[in-house]
Amino acid sequence: MSTSERTAPVDWLRAFLPLGTLRGDSWRPLGAGVLLVDMPVVWLITAASVVDQFAQDPAMAWVPHRDGSGLLNLSRVHQQFGLAWIRHASLDLAATLLPVDANFDIRAFSAAQCTRLADLQPLQPVVTVGALYGGEFANSPAPAPAVHDGIISRKDPQSQRLFTTAPLLPRNVGAPLLLASPYGGTVTLAGICLGNVLIGEVDPRTMPVRLGVPIGVKGITQLVAGPQYATGVGLVLYGANALVQARERSSAAEPRAELRRMTRDPRRDVVEEIVAARKDGGFWNWIRAAF
Repeated sequence: MSTSERTAPVDWLRAFLPLGTLRGDSWRPLGAGVLLVDMPVVWLITAASVVDQFAQDPAMAWVPHRDGSGLLNLSRVHQQFGLAWIRHASLDLAATLLPVDANFDIRAFSAAQCTRLADLQPLQPVVTVGALYGGEFANSPAPAPAVHDGIISRKDPQSQRLFTTAPLLPRNVGAPLLLASPYGGTVTLAGICLGNVLIGEVDPRTMPVRLGVPIGVKGITQLVAGPQYATGVGLVLYGANALVQARERSSAAEPRAELRRMTRDPRRDVVEEIVAARKDGGFWNWIRAAF
């Protein structure tokens, strides 16, 4: 284990531990934690809401080893050494001592490597760390965690909470928020992720997504069918439909709008009123043909 400030930025991902439980041979992820060191002991910090989910199931942690990673039964460690989770009185945080094995390949943040709330400001770059689940990682997290970058958007000194634009992967509550620049440099611990802020009643980042091909839009298939162009295609379809609806409403209200113009017949030297029915122009025909 190392806490050296000269540790490479990527090595700090080894201070992240996926947390969950085992039901039979099936891994059930419940959250994550981060390691802090107060020599000579190492602390595992997570969200109290994660600890509440353990209930009767054993608390487990995936710990990096020099030859891979392995499961550590935290509940068994608690029973063996008479330990327990310690909860913060006001914040949604919990901590426990972590026994250190010589085979563990972990990192831990010291007090000097934790940035205080007073020193954090909006627009500072941060990243969240999270384990990937699903697919080939159905019964265990991916070998290496993933990071998502963003910035600090707001801080609330009264509640001691930060709000960031860096998203948190599902089932990773309790993971670390790191103060890190995309251009490298020192990495420090900025906080513990307590979850994504919900928009309405649903978090769109955890909703299932269906991909489809737009109907009624002509062009290069690879472009209009790409999900990265969904917003632009949707706006084009919406605008075209709005134009057609406006035309139909106009036609229903005035089925034969008339264009009156005055001309002079040079042969009779009288003024005649010529009534001409307005016809659909080429613009509307092009709209209907294109969409």
